[in-house]
Amino acid sequence: MAAKATLILSALALTTACSGGSGSGTVGGGGTPGGGQGAQFVWEDLNADWIGQLVPLAAGVQARNVYLRWVDERLIEAAESGGNEWTTANSSRTFKFTGKGLLTADLKATVGTSRLLITAEMSASLATLTGTFKITDSFGVEVEGSFTLTRSSGTGHFAQGDLTGKWDGLGVNGVGKFRFLKFELDAAGDVVTGLMKHPETQVLIRNYSAGSAHFEFADTSVGRINNVVLTSDQGFTLTFSYLLLDQDGILFAGPGVESDLGFGVAELVPGL
Repeated sequence: MAAKATLILSALALTTACSGGSGSGTVGGGGTPGGGQGAQFVWEDLNADWIGQLVPLAAGVQARNVYLRWVDERLIEAAESGGNEWTTANSSRTFKFTGKGLLTADLKATVGTSRLLITAEMSASLATLTGTFKITDSFGVEVEGSFTLTRSSGTGHFAQGDLTGKWDGLGVNGVGKFRFLKFELDAAGDVVTGLMKHPETQVLIRNYSAGSAHFEFADTSVGRINNVVLTSDQGFTLTFSYLLLDQDGILFAGPGVESDLGFGVAELVPGL
């Protein structure tokens, strides 16, 4: 894995069904899961954290880091770096998984427009889910594309050292405005230096001095960092509710709010 990353997520006949909280699912597709009529996949095959990127069909649209979490044959949590997340507390999450390894899922926020639809196929090795997606974000914007999700090895899949180094990229809001953002992290995850610039004039907007924020994984299975507050020398704060790192270290991204500039999504890549 790269040493540094980037900042800039009903019943069916002849099936076994399970539901709990606001999530539900079915397994079927040609006989009893795990046997009969050629079925080879079972519920338990989904139990894992699945990590990867949603890659839009449209050229020039940034990929989004994403993860899905299955526990006890239930899809309990998912998030993508564009600022959408679906949990037992804020969404419905329904899915079907057939004995042939075909997965369909519908994750829908109980408030707002955030929704993720996926169709995928599990590899025979049980290591990947490959398919297509359609996402509707909190602004009502729809994006379609493809993805490959990899089964995480679990706790420790990501290491603190994966954050070390320089990061360059953009902070983009929901109406297309953006700012250049860059910073450097030491081995402990502390900011060494950083800045924010206007994209057209190159005027310096913010300085970030050593120790102005600390980045540390809250979940090393999916590469998630929670609640980072970056304080500028000018006294403004940039607060990230969460950030996601992809396992190849090519995108570090997530939603945030700047105390003066408002909401946006940071999308960064390794700097020089």
